[in-house]
Amino acid sequence: MTPPSRTTFKTSETLFEEFKALANRKLDAQDSGEMIQILNLILEENRKKHRCLFENMQSAFSLQKLLFHEDGNPSDFIIVDINREFENRTGLKKEELLNQRASRIIPEIFQEILEIFKEFHRVSHKERAISMEKFFPSLDKWFSINVFSTEPGYCATIFTNITKRKVAEETLRASENKFRAIFESAKDSIFIKDRDLRYTHINKAMEKLFNFSRQDLVGKTDEFIFGEIQSKKIKEKDKLVLSGEVLTYDSTRSINGTNHSFHTIKVPLKNAKGEIFGLCGISRDITGRKQNEEKLHIQQERYELSTKAGRVGVWDWNLETDEFYLDPIIKEFLGYEDDEIPNDIQVWSSYIHPEDTQPVMSAAQSCIEGKTKEYVYEHRMIHKDGGIRWIGVHGNVIRNGKGKPMRMLGTDTDITERKFEEEAKQRLEEQLRHALKMEALGTLAGGIAHEFNNMLGTIIGFSELTIENLPKDSKNRRNLEKVLLAAGRATEMVKQILAFSRKEEEVRRPIYLSHIINEALSLIYSSLPSTIDIRAKIEESTQPVLADQTQIHQVIMNLCANAAHAMKEEGGILEIVLKEIEFQQTTSYHKELSPGRYQQLTISDTGHGMEEETLSRVFEPYFTTKKVGEGTGMGLAVVHGIVKNYRGEITIHSDVGKGTIFHIFLPLIQQEKALEEEEAAVAIQGGTERILFVDDEPELAEVSKKMLEKLGYKVVMKSDSIEALETFRLAPEQFDLVITDQTMPHMTGVKLVKELRSIRTDIPVILCTGFSEAVGEENYMAYGINAFVMKPILKKEIAAVIRRALDNKS
Repeated sequence: MTPPSRTTFKTSETLFEEFKALANRKLDAQDSGEMIQILNLILEENRKKHRCLFENMQSAFSLQKLLFHEDGNPSDFIIVDINREFENRTGLKKEELLNQRASRIIPEIFQEILEIFKEFHRVSHKERAISMEKFFPSLDKWFSINVFSTEPGYCATIFTNITKRKVAEETLRASENKFRAIFESAKDSIFIKDRDLRYTHINKAMEKLFNFSRQDLVGKTDEFIFGEIQSKKIKEKDKLVLSGEVLTYDSTRSINGTNHSFHTIKVPLKNAKGEIFGLCGISRDITGRKQNEEKLHIQQERYELSTKAGRVGVWDWNLETDEFYLDPIIKEFLGYEDDEIPNDIQVWSSYIHPEDTQPVMSAAQSCIEGKTKEYVYEHRMIHKDGGIRWIGVHGNVIRNGKGKPMRMLGTDTDITERKFEEEAKQRLEEQLRHALKMEALGTLAGGIAHEFNNMLGTIIGFSELTIENLPKDSKNRRNLEKVLLAAGRATEMVKQILAFSRKEEEVRRPIYLSHIINEALSLIYSSLPSTIDIRAKIEESTQPVLADQTQIHQVIMNLCANAAHAMKEEGGILEIVLKEIEFQQTTSYHKELSPGRYQQLTISDTGHGMEEETLSRVFEPYFTTKKVGEGTGMGLAVVHGIVKNYRGEITIHSDVGKGTIFHIFLPLIQQEKALEEEEAAVAIQGGTERILFVDDEPELAEVSKKMLEKLGYKVVMKSDSIEALETFRLAPEQFDLVITDQTMPHMTGVKLVKELRSIRTDIPVILCTGFSEAVGEENYMAYGINAFVMKPILKKEIAAVIRRALDNKS
């Protein structure tokens, strides 16, 4: 058999097939040689393969011969062989290393490698190989090391660089530690669930919140924590997350009987293949935030309600950019919607009342310039309907670090009602002052009237006594009759003063306007200046009106006073006309009057007249064009109220520079005219009875005594009430009648009557007074008084009253 040629390349597999063919036949010496040759070729081929593998390994490889101490432990080693990767890893060349002691050629890592061989030698009798991972500081690299024995005294080492893996592992470990630290230290509840929605991980915050340990919760579902009802809703959301969705939502959960609000984020967890194997969730307890939000919401609602109820709105003016914000409620003050007025300071300023614009701007500018600390002002603005609204402004300026004004902000308040209330209060105060003034006037008038009536009584009494002693054709008698006439006018004037000044409840009764007007004229004549020509055309009333006499006086006096005021500078004509008219049907001019007969009272003047605007407000309470101190503005308002209250009507016509005319219409009532005084020639009746006459004015008492004695009566006169009581007490049966004054020192007439009645219950009493607030015609009977007479005492009047009291005492 011809041996294989060296130049022909055969694989070890081919050579092995040739070797088996030779082995299957009978061998001779030549065949044996060929077989040996083939075996050598196979071995050579394998050696080459192994060397090729050895040199191209991705791991560093070295073969070492160990050198030992006498104690049998390795002390050094000689490198027998290395591959290229070893050279690459260490930077050492094969020719520098082979057959050299490692302690000399690689001292930097010698000791570290020797420790490995020592460890291998220690366990080599048990293990054929050892593996470890080791960091070489000198190389700053990690290696995976495998050591195994090839033959006694030799060992092979495979070094695999695992630095990247180790760095990755360290990075992963650091990341895991960081995650664990965050996971455990987070204040929010963090949890992980598997696909069965069982908890696999929970952090400490979740343990604390739910008061469960990890051992309690891991492996459990939400039903364990929240119960079936709540967990059902959670499960629905978790299924969405396991399908790939990321959920963020707020929810409320009951924990240990207390409701908690949570903000939760849940994300799906995926493996390297992208398969979802569970979910991770973070739940933040936002109960406090929700409560604060609710409080804030409530506060916001309260703020909105308070601003609406309190009519307060906020404004903000940027002084740098001129930007202006205006709360919509402020626009509502003027009747506008938010979009009807732009947020512009110039536009808004145009709604300020023209008379207030300059003062408002000046006040704001003073605050901006630092002249005033705050911007506080009350001013008028024009409403959408043309009316006036009062606005209270309160603002402050915000300045930068250098003191430069940057913004001005504040509030506007609708103070219209307050202003109206203040005006009403002021009017009421004026009315109260007027009432107090009138009350004081009434008190003063009453005191004057009392004294004046006593004087008039003396004058009238002595005049009447003297006239009776004079012949009818006597000149002195005629003179005294004129004195009596003047005294009578004076008496009526006192009555009118009292009627005008006292405040009595309204008492309506049939009255004849002609009589009331004539009485009022006497007072008007005496009170107005001579520059005013008073002209009266008063028709005698045939039918009365139902009214209060004092109020009618007030109407006449108010209208005449206004007319006089209009003519006080240049004088003029005051004309008063009374006549009866009849309306057959309601007219457009007198639309508030029903058909029927009326008394028409016309009071006109030739004064300065009124403009249309003034004329439209003339009957408003407290409206006046007079200067302070000249009037309260209540006169015409009161007149209007009185007339309307009597189902009448008042009209006014005025021309500037020509004058004013008032027409008053009051309905007549059907009643036969009754004479107010009996003018029939009836003889004055006297008598012979005994009378006790009491008055603290000696002259009046004297003239009254003489008057009564002229009538035939026996009179005992006393000027002291205490003395009169004692006289009566000594002989009560000697008197048939007592006539007493009301206003006396020591004891009033009413009190004297009470004492007299305690002595003798059936004694008739007549009370006389010039003025008394305690007793009058309307209430004298309540004091047990039989008759009441106003001073001054007239002979004819007192004679009639005495006879009625004596004749009716039963």
